[in-house]
Amino acid sequence: MRDINEDHNILPNITLKLEIAPVALSQSVRSQCEKVVISNLTMQLAIDAIIGYDEANYTLILGNPSSSSAVQTATVSSVLDMAQLASLPTTPELTSFPNFFRLTPPAIDQVLSIRDTILYYIGIQSGWNAVAVLSTTDGFGVSMASSFIENATPEITIASYRQYIADPSLYDNLLKEMEEIKNSGARVIVSFAFDEWEITAGAVSYTHLR
Repeated sequence: MRDINEDHNILPNITLKLEIAPVALSQSVRSQCEKVVISNLTMQLAIDAIIGYDEANYTLILGNPSSSSAVQTATVSSVLDMAQLASLPTTPELTSFPNFFRLTPPAIDQVLSIRDTILYYIGIQSGWNAVAVLSTTDGFGVSMASSFIENATPEITIASYRQYIADPSLYDNLLKEMEEIKNSGARVIVSFAFDEWEITAGAVSYTHLR
């Protein structure tokens, strides 16, 4: 921020100021240059915050890393003609919001990269054509998995598609899904999870999948 303020060619006649406050469910991080960061708020609190920021003449929202929450806040901010910049949401739905910007490519770009990688290895090693898809049940996991399945070429066989909830207390359910994948004959697992990767890795190891 200091570099931007010191270079008047970047934002002439504008000085950015950012005040960071501790974030709790009822708090957010604000700046004094018509920018707002919404972080880890419940959905209703986030929407209420956006409405309040619009009334205070803020014009930009920063935040909401998950696809499911970003769609909802993008809907509200678009109605209010506010811009939103997020980091990780990938769902294709967000491309329909002209004021929504993200730092991560849409799901389709990531999916096509994964598909092309599998196709490459199919050409040089047997077994890569039998693929199991595993995803979390949130917006990120479901949208990515659905997009991958829809864009799989005839060379790729989807041997199994399983979903799970990324919650350590439901670990036994994930193990059941892994057993289904193991029995499907799939040689490759494509997993789409927003976080809690250690849970998936642990289940893979426990069921002796490689």
